[in-house]
Order: sequence, then structure tokens, then C-alpha cells
Amino acid sequence: MKQVSEARELRGQGLTMRVIAERLGVSPATAFRRLRNS
Repeated sequence: MKQVSEARELRGQGLTMRVIAERLGVSPATAFRRLRNS
């Protein structure tokens, strides 16, 4: 999933999960689950 690698990159830049979630257009819980599951 493209979003996950994108989220990983943002994580690497030190962004918070909430900011990442906003970037991906999902809720923070969803973003967190996607990162954890991948």
C-alpha cells in the first residue's frame, strides 16, 4: 500500500501520528493501525 510507505517516510521525518493521519486523510487511529499492521 502506497500510503504506508508514505506514512513511514513522514514518521522518519519526526512527524506526529496526527499530522501523518491528516496528510493521508484518515483518522489517527486508522493511520496508527495501518503502520502497525504493515
